[in-house]
Amino acid sequence: MIERQPGDVAEFKRRIKVERDALQRDKYRAVMLALEGRGAPAITRALGRSRRAVQDWVYAYRDGGIDELLAGKSTGQPTKLRRDQEPLFRTRLEPDRPRPTASARCVARTWSAFLSKSLASSTAWTACTICWND
Repeated sequence: MIERQPGDVAEFKRRIKVERDALQRDKYRAVMLALEGRGAPAITRALGRSRRAVQDWVYAYRDGGIDELLAGKSTGQPTKLRRDQEPLFRTRLEPDRPRPTASARCVARTWSAFLSKSLASSTAWTACTICWND
């Protein structure tokens, strides 16, 4: 593998020194090792990462350059409760303000009455944290 642009090796060395995120630093290291002529199995052993991940990082650099290795923003799952609904939901919970020792069932019941939709227990606990952290 060869550098996409002159100075990429120096830029990788600089980024490896200043990067605090271990995953991001390993991405830079993987490409540096590939530029030095090492193969995927050797890079995998050196970094303790999967062969597939190493190949994906090297291909990303090959196809798009250094900035292609930057972590993108994770979209995640959309919230079930819109931001504008949070205050109203809190007021519905106020009489039975859930505490960390309470079960999530009271929150799930309030949720069902509030939105006419069922709510998983894990999501109910997330809703509890909204109330606990205000």
